[in-house]
Formats: sequence, C-alpha cells, structure tokens
Amino acid sequence: MPRASAPVAASHGSHNNAYNPPRQVEVYTLPDAANAAIPADIRSQFHTDEYGRIIFYTAPPLDLNPIPEDKQHLGHSLKYLAERVRRKEELEKKRKARAAELEAEVEERTKRIKADEEATKRFLLEAQVKTVEAWCEKMNKGTEELYRG
Repeated sequence: MPRASAPVAASHGSHNNAYNPPRQVEVYTLPDAANAAIPADIRSQFHTDEYGRIIFYTAPPLDLNPIPEDKQHLGHSLKYLAERVRRKEELEKKRKARAAELEAEVEERTKRIKADEEATKRFLLEAQVKTVEAWCEKMNKGTEELYRG
C-alpha cells in the first residue's frame, strides 16, 4: 500500500537560526548625585569618563588583562611552577619505588630459581644414589645365588 507524504509546511527561506550579530556595547553613567555619593577611592577603581563619572558597560571590555604590557613577562605562574616541581619529585619518587620493587622482584625470582635448581639437583643425585644402591644390592644377591647354587 503506498504511503502518503506529509505536506511541506514552511519554505526554506524562513529559518529562525540566522546569524544575529552581537549588539553594540552601550555605555551608561550614574546621575551626578549618585556618582558624588560614591567615595573617591572606590570611584578610582572603576572606568571613568572625562568628567570623573563611573562608566558602566552592557558588555565587559575585551581587554581583561589587569597587568600592563610593560610589566608583563611571558611565563608560567609561580603556583604552576611549584606544582610542576612537586609533581616531578612525586613522579621521581614513584619511579624509584617502582625500580626498587622490580629489583626486589627480580632478586626474589632469582633466589627461587636457584632454590628450584638446587632442589632438582638434590632430587636427581638422591635418585642416582638409590639407583646405584639398588643395582649394587641386586648384583650382590645375584652373586650370592651363584655361589649357593
């Protein structure tokens, strides 16, 4: 049985996901009375216009770097460098512990192999001695039977 196709409701020209450029940054100032109520030392911490009024923006400024460029030196923070040294020491300690553990494991394995070899030698030697003793005893019995008979 053929399926009925759904009717197309909207055309391709009416998309709601079109690019909306960001809004322009708007600047606001406080009224003079409100601005005067703020102490000067606090007012100096904010951006001000040419009349000394605090400026408020609808978007944060793009340059958020509080360190002036002439004072800025490229490099890592002291916290990062200290953490890096601590991590390096920790890894070195772990590496040494692992090396000592592996060395002890190898030493233990070597001792076990030597003990196994020694036990095998002892077993073979005892088996040879028993075999020779049994052979000698059998020879002695055979010799005695020859002289009796």
